[in-house]
Amino acid sequence: MKNIENNKLIAEFIDNRTTAENLMFDFSWDWLMPVVDKIEVGLSNDQQEFRVVILEDEVSITQKYRNGVLLKDFEVIVQVDSDGSTKLQNTYKAVVEFINWYNKNK
Repeated sequence: MKNIENNKLIAEFIDNRTTAENLMFDFSWDWLMPVVDKIEVGLSNDQQEFRVVILEDEVSITQKYRNGVLLKDFEVIVQVDSDGSTKLQNTYKAVVEFINWYNKNK
């Protein structure tokens, strides 16, 4: 049930109008990578810049600019350490955490 709610959250974030039963963000890189792209490219501008780093043992989403100010170091917004899950599952978790953070802070 939780993944259905999270998939709806992601769909709203990228303006995808597919019905909840057909959302595959938690199962497919083909579905999830456009969301990663929106975070890195679609949200980045002269006021903010986000990066998604996908490693074997963690996924992090960081911010370099905030309100047009260059930060000294990348600020970690979300970090998901591997708990034995796949890269896809960890990236999915990080994306959901980021969207919740973004919706609260935009």
